[in-house]
Amino acid sequence: MPIDLTTTYLLIRDDHKVDRVPVTDDFWQTIGDKPELRAGRMVSRFIFDADWGHWEMHPHGDELIVVTEGAMTMVIEHPDREDRIETAAGDAIVVPKGLWHRAEVPERCVAIFATYGRDTQGRPR
Repeated sequence: MPIDLTTTYLLIRDDHKVDRVPVTDDFWQTIGDKPELRAGRMVSRFIFDADWGHWEMHPHGDELIVVTEGAMTMVIEHPDREDRIETAAGDAIVVPKGLWHRAEVPERCVAIFATYGRDTQGRPR
């Protein structure tokens, strides 16, 4: 049976098994309360119609982003600079662990994410 990655994430566990994870409205705000999600990478799909209103950071692992439709610019904050990486459908980028990042979305964009979600942090833009 197909899995809609916008409503059910997949957790590729460190023991190499895959679990389905239902998505709730408060999923990312409460990720720290879910110990079962602490060991592995989540695979998810997001559809964006506007710039992200926040920054995010994953302290324990790199994040892989694959743009499947549209385009976005990933803004990555380094201690001494900001990198702006323009992407289009078919492009992939890796956001290094521990770096704050956000997306500017000039047109509708769909992307697949593989995220080591443990202790994910967010801050307002």
